[in-house]
Amino acid sequence: MPEIFECPSCGAPLNHIQSDLLITECPYCHASVIVPESLRPNQAFSQPNLPDLGLGIGTLINQAEQIKQIVSIAQSGNKLEAIKRFRELTGSGLKEAKDAVEALMEGKPVTLTGSSAAQPSSYGSSTNQIENIIVLARSGNKLEAIKRYRELTGLGLKESKDSVEALVEGKPVNFNSVQVTQTEPLNISMETAKKVGAASAAGCSLAGILGLIAILLLTGIPILFAMATPGGPLFSFWSRINPTAFAQLDLEFGSEGTGNGLLDDARVIAVDPSGNILVGDYDDGRMQRFDENGTFQTLWTIQEDAYLSSLFIDQNNIAYMVYRGDLWRYNSATGDLLGKMDDPEDDPYFDYAAQTPDGDIIAAAGETLIRYAPDGQITWQIEKIITEATGDSDNINALALDGLGNIYTFTTFDESVLKYSPQGKFITRWGSPGDEEGQFSAMQAIAIDGYGRVYVSDFHGIQVFDRDGRYIDTITTQGIAFGMTIHQNNTLYIVTSQNKIGRYVLPEPD
Repeated sequence: MPEIFECPSCGAPLNHIQSDLLITECPYCHASVIVPESLRPNQAFSQPNLPDLGLGIGTLINQAEQIKQIVSIAQSGNKLEAIKRFRELTGSGLKEAKDAVEALMEGKPVTLTGSSAAQPSSYGSSTNQIENIIVLARSGNKLEAIKRYRELTGLGLKESKDSVEALVEGKPVNFNSVQVTQTEPLNISMETAKKVGAASAAGCSLAGILGLIAILLLTGIPILFAMATPGGPLFSFWSRINPTAFAQLDLEFGSEGTGNGLLDDARVIAVDPSGNILVGDYDDGRMQRFDENGTFQTLWTIQEDAYLSSLFIDQNNIAYMVYRGDLWRYNSATGDLLGKMDDPEDDPYFDYAAQTPDGDIIAAAGETLIRYAPDGQITWQIEKIITEATGDSDNINALALDGLGNIYTFTTFDESVLKYSPQGKFITRWGSPGDEEGQFSAMQAIAIDGYGRVYVSDFHGIQVFDRDGRYIDTITTQGIAFGMTIHQNNTLYIVTSQNKIGRYVLPEPD
């Protein structure tokens, strides 16, 4: 017997013939509607060892199971957790998720909306159409089932009639319509069905699998593309194999936390001559060392509320750090303090430091550059280096040097890169505020590779330029690259706003 309930989106009456479906589609407004608990069969929907078959089927079906889990969590008294999970599943706001969970607890239908509902909606729409066709045919409404099958596949009357009869009997069906574009028919045999026998036993019929395969063939490429964008589950994998990318991701690790190997607002990164990675949290003073494969080695602390702004390691494994306005030296392996660089007489407040190719150190304070010899003696000091180049006063906001000793920095007020000679004489500048190629938005770090290419990170990724400022390409990152460094073998290391450490293999110039 069909059961009737109202669509919460448009108020239309919905006829629901009992089946294992948790989500159905309103034929009037086409909203994906969660079937009230009272209209579902008593047996639990389960998914034991459901194979993915390379198509993400297990993931899609599992999203429907999450709805039942959310209801169970809410009914057990943990309503806040249920609301949180509903928001994660659908992408809805707090109020919408709260109202939806309360409706589900009362057994009322709920419309799935929100940005994250795209995948569950596909399952609730196209897959349900196949299963609804089976239910319609088995309940005696064969003509309606054939009609819906024709609308779904684009097949003729005879082909649709034969297909519906085959589906009802559990026989294999060939999809070869104008809507499913492929050179060979998609033949789902009983042998394939046996591979998902566990799912069939739990209420996931062969027809459901066929429907999922059909819709994934139609929408698979857009879905995969979305999953490979920043924030998507396939982003890291795609970054490793993308043949069109400027640089390929070679290593990625890290997550948020305060334990060993975990990062808490990490913003600076450096690599020693052996490839060991040193990463520093911004304010808690934790310095962590990882080997070249990302395995945690040791942790030491410099100072609480350090506000660490700059880090590099020289060829003698000495780590130079700028925090609280001073330039400090540490043993990068043990964390032993080796001393502080002498300040000039005017006691400037240092923000950044970098090493020259011949072993000198350039330090920045405000818009003043100071050059130290290896023995710590000051060799020159240049004030108002930004004002002299641009006419506007601004602070030096990063430092990097190329293999010739040229000095690079950027300004935050006008979002531009400035290039100076090894003696601190202005050479050129490029960039402006904006979202186009060669423009910047919230610049964060700068680095130079062995070929003289300039890497600048901002809100949109890492833009790559040649030594004269001509735009080359953009490296897309998951999160903002707060810190960057380039190792001697032309590999780019970054630490991001998501507390991830990444290593990219850089190409040789064309």
